[in-house]
Amino acid sequence: MRIIDPLTIPAYVITLAFASFIILAVVLTDFTYDAAEMNRPVFALAFMIVASAWLSRRGLKIGSAIEGIALFASVSFAAPFCAVILASLDFPLMDATLAELDRPLLLGFQRQDIILALTRYPIIFDTLRMIYESIAMQPWILLPLLWATGRETRGWVLVSAWAITVAVTLMIFTFVPAMGAPPYFLDYMDTLRHARDGSLRTLGTQVLAGIITFPSFHAAAAVLLAWGFAPIPLIGRPLVVWNVLMFASAFLASHYLVDLIAGGLIGGASIWASQHVLAWLIAKAGARHSAPVDERPLLSAPEGG
Repeated sequence: MRIIDPLTIPAYVITLAFASFIILAVVLTDFTYDAAEMNRPVFALAFMIVASAWLSRRGLKIGSAIEGIALFASVSFAAPFCAVILASLDFPLMDATLAELDRPLLLGFQRQDIILALTRYPIIFDTLRMIYESIAMQPWILLPLLWATGRETRGWVLVSAWAITVAVTLMIFTFVPAMGAPPYFLDYMDTLRHARDGSLRTLGTQVLAGIITFPSFHAAAAVLLAWGFAPIPLIGRPLVVWNVLMFASAFLASHYLVDLIAGGLIGGASIWASQHVLAWLIAKAGARHSAPVDERPLLSAPEGG
Protein backbone atom coordinates (compact mmCIF):
# COMPACT_ATOMS: atom_id res chain seq x y z
CA MET A 1 0.00 0.00 0.00
CA ARG A 2 1.41 3.37 -1.05
CA ILE A 3 1.32 5.78 1.90
CA ILE A 4 1.88 8.89 -0.21
CA ASP A 5 0.20 9.22 -3.61
CA PRO A 6 2.40 11.57 -5.68
CA LEU A 7 -0.66 13.07 -7.40
CA THR A 8 -1.83 14.50 -4.07
CA ILE A 9 1.44 16.15 -3.00
CA PRO A 10 1.00 19.69 -4.45
CA ALA A 11 -2.51 20.02 -3.00
CA TYR A 12 -1.34 18.82 0.42
CA VAL A 13 1.70 21.10 0.41
CA ILE A 14 -0.34 24.19 -0.45
CA THR A 15 -3.13 23.28 2.00
CA LEU A 16 -0.61 22.85 4.83
CA ALA A 17 1.16 26.08 3.84
CA PHE A 18 -2.11 28.02 4.03
CA ALA A 19 -3.02 26.43 7.38
CA SER A 20 0.44 27.18 8.80
CA PHE A 21 0.27 30.77 7.60
CA ILE A 22 -3.10 31.31 9.28
CA ILE A 23 -1.89 29.71 12.55
CA LEU A 24 1.24 31.87 12.56
CA ALA A 25 -0.84 35.00 11.95
CA VAL A 26 -3.05 34.16 14.94
CA VAL A 27 -0.06 33.34 17.18
CA LEU A 28 2.23 36.20 16.17
CA THR A 29 -0.09 39.08 15.25
CA ASP A 30 -3.28 40.70 16.52
CA PHE A 31 -5.51 38.38 14.47
CA THR A 32 -7.81 36.10 16.46
CA TYR A 33 -9.58 32.91 15.47
CA ASP A 34 -13.33 32.55 15.98
CA ALA A 35 -13.42 28.98 17.28
CA ALA A 36 -17.18 28.98 17.79
CA GLU A 37 -17.80 29.66 14.10
CA MET A 38 -14.87 27.91 12.50
CA ASN A 39 -14.08 24.73 14.47
CA ARG A 40 -16.93 22.72 13.02
CA PRO A 41 -16.09 23.24 9.31
CA VAL A 42 -12.35 22.94 9.98
CA PHE A 43 -12.71 19.63 11.82
CA ALA A 44 -15.17 18.36 9.20
CA LEU A 45 -12.67 19.05 6.41
CA ALA A 46 -9.83 17.46 8.38
CA PHE A 47 -11.93 14.35 8.99
CA MET A 48 -12.87 14.16 5.29
CA ILE A 49 -9.23 14.35 4.26
CA VAL A 50 -8.03 11.72 6.72
CA ALA A 51 -10.89 9.29 6.06
CA SER A 52 -10.75 9.66 2.28
CA ALA A 53 -6.96 9.30 2.21
CA TRP A 54 -7.30 6.05 4.20
CA LEU A 55 -9.86 4.75 1.67
CA SER A 56 -7.83 5.95 -1.31
CA ARG A 57 -4.61 4.25 -0.18
CA ARG A 58 -6.58 1.00 -0.08
CA GLY A 59 -7.39 1.34 -3.75
CA LEU A 60 -10.97 2.62 -3.46
CA LYS A 61 -11.76 5.11 -6.20
CA ILE A 62 -14.40 6.82 -4.06
CA GLY A 63 -11.67 7.61 -1.52
CA SER A 64 -9.52 9.34 -4.14
CA ALA A 65 -12.52 11.37 -5.35
CA ILE A 66 -13.47 12.50 -1.84
CA GLU A 67 -9.82 13.27 -1.03
CA GLY A 68 -9.55 15.50 -4.11
CA ILE A 69 -12.80 17.28 -3.29
CA ALA A 70 -11.79 17.72 0.38
CA LEU A 71 -8.41 19.21 -0.56
CA PHE A 72 -10.07 21.49 -3.11
CA ALA A 73 -12.51 22.62 -0.41
CA SER A 74 -9.70 23.18 2.09
CA VAL A 75 -7.72 25.39 -0.27
CA SER A 76 -10.82 27.36 -1.23
CA PHE A 77 -11.84 27.71 2.44
CA ALA A 78 -8.42 28.88 3.62
CA ALA A 79 -7.86 31.37 0.79
CA PRO A 80 -10.14 34.20 2.08
CA PHE A 81 -8.50 34.02 5.52
CA CYS A 82 -5.05 34.29 3.93
CA ALA A 83 -6.27 37.17 1.75
CA VAL A 84 -7.49 39.18 4.74
CA ILE A 85 -4.23 38.59 6.61
CA LEU A 86 -2.21 39.66 3.57
CA ALA A 87 -4.44 42.70 2.99
CA SER A 88 -3.60 43.83 6.53
CA LEU A 89 -0.04 44.52 5.35
CA ASP A 90 -1.62 47.61 3.78
CA PHE A 91 0.56 48.02 0.70
CA PRO A 92 -0.35 51.09 -1.39
CA LEU A 93 -3.43 50.68 -3.56
CA MET A 94 -2.61 50.22 -7.23
CA ASP A 95 -5.89 51.33 -8.79
CA ALA A 96 -4.36 54.28 -10.62
CA THR A 97 -1.76 52.06 -12.28
CA LEU A 98 -4.32 49.39 -13.23
CA ALA A 99 -6.71 52.01 -14.61
CA GLU A 100 -3.90 53.49 -16.69
CA LEU A 101 -3.05 50.05 -18.10
CA ASP A 102 -6.74 49.61 -18.96
CA ARG A 103 -7.03 52.76 -21.06
CA PRO A 104 -5.65 51.38 -24.34
CA LEU A 105 -7.49 48.07 -23.82
CA LEU A 106 -10.87 49.83 -23.58
CA LEU A 107 -10.28 51.64 -26.90
CA GLY A 108 -11.40 54.97 -25.56
CA PHE A 109 -14.50 53.67 -23.79
CA GLN A 110 -15.06 54.07 -20.06
CA ARG A 111 -15.78 50.98 -17.95
CA GLN A 112 -18.52 52.80 -16.08
CA ASP A 113 -20.34 53.65 -19.33
CA ILE A 114 -20.08 50.02 -20.54
CA ILE A 115 -21.52 48.62 -17.30
CA LEU A 116 -24.30 51.19 -17.11
CA ALA A 117 -25.22 50.43 -20.73
CA LEU A 118 -25.49 46.73 -19.86
CA THR A 119 -27.80 47.48 -16.94
CA ARG A 120 -30.34 48.81 -19.46
CA TYR A 121 -30.78 45.23 -20.65
CA PRO A 122 -31.72 43.34 -17.47
CA ILE A 123 -31.92 39.95 -19.19
CA ILE A 124 -28.33 40.21 -20.45
CA PHE A 125 -27.00 41.74 -17.25
CA ASP A 126 -28.75 39.28 -14.93
CA THR A 127 -27.70 36.34 -17.09
CA LEU A 128 -24.06 37.41 -16.98
CA ARG A 129 -24.28 37.92 -13.24
CA MET A 130 -25.75 34.41 -12.82
CA ILE A 131 -22.92 32.99 -14.93
CA TYR A 132 -20.40 34.92 -12.83
CA GLU A 133 -21.84 33.48 -9.61
CA SER A 134 -21.75 29.93 -11.00
CA ILE A 135 -18.13 29.66 -9.81
CA ALA A 136 -19.62 28.65 -6.45
CA MET A 137 -21.31 25.60 -8.00
CA GLN A 138 -19.26 24.45 -10.98
CA PRO A 139 -16.32 22.77 -9.19
CA TRP A 140 -18.71 20.62 -7.14
CA ILE A 141 -20.17 19.30 -10.40
CA LEU A 142 -16.88 18.99 -12.27
CA LEU A 143 -14.75 17.14 -9.73
CA PRO A 144 -17.18 14.21 -9.17
CA LEU A 145 -17.70 14.00 -12.95
CA LEU A 146 -13.97 13.69 -13.60
CA TRP A 147 -13.64 10.76 -11.22
CA ALA A 148 -16.93 9.20 -12.34
CA THR A 149 -15.85 9.26 -16.01
CA GLY A 150 -12.44 7.71 -15.30
CA ARG A 151 -10.43 10.93 -15.47
CA GLU A 152 -8.82 10.75 -12.05
CA THR A 153 -5.50 12.13 -13.23
CA ARG A 154 -7.24 15.09 -14.83
CA GLY A 155 -9.04 15.61 -11.54
CA TRP A 156 -5.77 15.78 -9.63
CA VAL A 157 -4.26 18.12 -12.22
CA LEU A 158 -7.27 20.39 -11.74
CA VAL A 159 -7.09 20.29 -7.92
CA SER A 160 -3.34 21.04 -8.03
CA ALA A 161 -3.78 23.80 -10.63
CA TRP A 162 -6.55 25.36 -8.54
CA ALA A 163 -4.31 25.36 -5.46
CA ILE A 164 -1.40 26.83 -7.44
CA THR A 165 -3.67 29.52 -8.89
CA VAL A 166 -4.95 30.48 -5.45
CA ALA A 167 -1.40 30.68 -4.08
CA VAL A 168 -0.10 32.79 -6.99
CA THR A 169 -3.04 35.21 -7.00
CA LEU A 170 -2.69 35.69 -3.24
CA MET A 171 1.03 36.45 -3.54
CA ILE A 172 0.47 39.00 -6.32
CA PHE A 173 -2.52 40.54 -4.54
CA THR A 174 -0.34 41.24 -1.50
CA PHE A 175 1.79 43.70 -3.46
CA VAL A 176 -0.86 44.89 -5.94
CA PRO A 177 -3.97 45.51 -3.82
CA ALA A 178 -6.80 47.42 -5.47
CA MET A 179 -10.35 48.48 -4.71
CA GLY A 180 -11.44 47.84 -8.29
CA ALA A 181 -13.20 50.04 -10.82
CA PRO A 182 -16.67 51.49 -10.15
CA PRO A 183 -19.56 50.85 -10.39
CA TYR A 184 -19.40 48.11 -7.76
CA PHE A 185 -21.77 45.15 -7.76
CA LEU A 186 -20.13 42.90 -5.18
CA ASP A 187 -20.09 43.34 -1.41
CA TYR A 188 -16.36 43.04 -0.73
CA MET A 189 -15.29 46.65 -0.23
CA ASP A 190 -15.86 46.78 3.53
CA THR A 191 -13.95 43.54 4.07
CA LEU A 192 -10.94 44.87 2.18
CA ARG A 193 -11.07 48.31 3.82
CA HIS A 194 -11.40 46.91 7.34
CA ALA A 195 -8.58 44.43 6.77
CA ARG A 196 -6.36 47.30 5.67
CA ASP A 197 -7.29 49.78 8.41
CA GLY A 198 -7.00 47.24 11.26
CA SER A 199 -10.66 47.08 12.27
CA LEU A 200 -11.07 43.51 10.97
CA ARG A 201 -8.90 41.16 12.98
CA THR A 202 -11.22 38.24 13.77
CA LEU A 203 -10.98 35.25 11.44
CA GLY A 204 -14.56 34.04 11.18
CA THR A 205 -17.33 33.88 8.62
CA GLN A 206 -17.18 37.63 8.09
CA VAL A 207 -13.89 37.29 6.17
CA LEU A 208 -15.18 34.84 3.58
CA ALA A 209 -15.79 37.48 0.90
CA GLY A 210 -13.38 37.40 -2.02
CA ILE A 211 -11.26 40.55 -2.00
CA ILE A 212 -8.68 39.94 -4.74
CA THR A 213 -8.93 42.36 -7.67
CA PHE A 214 -5.63 41.87 -9.50
CA PRO A 215 -5.25 39.28 -10.85
CA SER A 216 -8.83 38.11 -11.27
CA PHE A 217 -9.28 34.70 -9.68
CA HIS A 218 -12.64 34.44 -11.45
CA ALA A 219 -10.92 34.72 -14.82
CA ALA A 220 -8.31 32.14 -13.80
CA ALA A 221 -11.04 29.81 -12.54
CA ALA A 222 -12.91 30.13 -15.83
CA VAL A 223 -9.81 28.83 -17.64
CA LEU A 224 -9.39 25.97 -15.16
CA LEU A 225 -13.04 24.96 -15.30
CA ALA A 226 -13.21 25.15 -19.10
CA TRP A 227 -10.15 22.90 -19.30
CA GLY A 228 -11.65 20.50 -16.79
CA PHE A 229 -15.03 20.21 -18.48
CA ALA A 230 -13.68 20.06 -22.06
CA PRO A 231 -13.38 16.24 -22.48
CA ILE A 232 -16.59 15.28 -20.70
CA PRO A 233 -19.18 13.85 -23.13
CA LEU A 234 -22.33 15.86 -23.94
CA ILE A 235 -21.81 18.72 -21.51
CA GLY A 236 -18.14 19.48 -22.15
CA ARG A 237 -18.41 21.91 -25.04
CA PRO A 238 -21.45 23.83 -23.70
CA LEU A 239 -19.65 24.32 -20.39
CA VAL A 240 -16.50 25.50 -22.14
CA VAL A 241 -18.67 28.20 -23.76
CA TRP A 242 -20.28 28.89 -20.36
CA ASN A 243 -16.83 29.50 -18.86
CA VAL A 244 -15.81 31.77 -21.71
CA LEU A 245 -18.83 33.84 -20.71
CA MET A 246 -17.83 33.56 -17.03
CA PHE A 247 -14.40 34.91 -17.94
CA ALA A 248 -16.04 37.88 -19.66
CA SER A 249 -18.59 38.37 -16.87
CA ALA A 250 -15.79 39.09 -14.38
CA PHE A 251 -15.64 42.53 -16.02
CA LEU A 252 -18.96 43.25 -14.27
CA ALA A 253 -17.46 42.61 -10.85
CA SER A 254 -15.41 45.77 -10.47
CA HIS A 255 -12.48 44.25 -12.34
CA TYR A 256 -10.14 46.02 -14.70
CA LEU A 257 -9.51 44.31 -18.03
CA VAL A 258 -5.89 43.78 -17.03
CA ASP A 259 -7.19 41.77 -14.05
CA LEU A 260 -8.92 39.37 -16.44
CA ILE A 261 -5.91 39.05 -18.72
CA ALA A 262 -3.55 38.38 -15.81
CA GLY A 263 -5.97 35.90 -14.25
CA GLY A 264 -6.41 34.01 -17.51
CA LEU A 265 -2.65 33.74 -18.00
CA ILE A 266 -2.19 32.47 -14.45
CA GLY A 267 -4.94 29.88 -14.92
CA GLY A 268 -3.33 28.54 -18.09
CA ALA A 269 0.14 28.58 -16.58
CA SER A 270 -1.13 26.74 -13.48
CA ILE A 271 -2.51 23.89 -15.60
CA TRP A 272 0.84 23.61 -17.40
CA ALA A 273 2.76 23.73 -14.10
CA SER A 274 0.47 21.21 -12.44
CA GLN A 275 0.87 18.72 -15.30
CA HIS A 276 4.65 18.99 -15.26
CA VAL A 277 5.00 18.91 -11.46
CA LEU A 278 2.76 15.86 -11.15
CA ALA A 279 4.57 14.10 -14.00
CA TRP A 280 7.88 14.78 -12.26
CA LEU A 281 6.55 13.53 -8.91
CA ILE A 282 5.25 10.33 -10.47
CA ALA A 283 8.58 9.74 -12.20
CA LYS A 284 10.39 10.51 -8.97
CA ALA A 285 8.25 8.03 -7.08
CA GLY A 286 9.25 5.40 -9.60
CA ALA A 287 5.70 4.22 -10.19
CA ARG A 288 2.77 5.11 -12.35
CA HIS A 289 -0.54 6.14 -10.85
CA SER A 290 -2.71 3.09 -10.33
CA ALA A 291 -6.18 4.32 -11.27
CA PRO A 292 -7.96 1.54 -13.16
CA VAL A 293 -9.39 3.32 -16.20
CA ASP A 294 -8.49 5.96 -18.75
CA GLU A 295 -5.28 7.02 -17.10
CA ARG A 296 -2.85 8.29 -19.72
CA PRO A 297 0.52 9.97 -19.17
CA LEU A 298 0.04 13.46 -17.76
CA LEU A 299 1.69 15.22 -20.66
CA SER A 300 -0.06 13.35 -23.47
CA ALA A 301 -2.84 14.77 -25.59
CA PRO A 302 -6.02 15.57 -23.62
CA GLU A 303 -8.41 12.71 -22.97
CA GLY A 304 -11.05 12.15 -25.52
CA GLY A 305 -14.74 11.95 -24.92
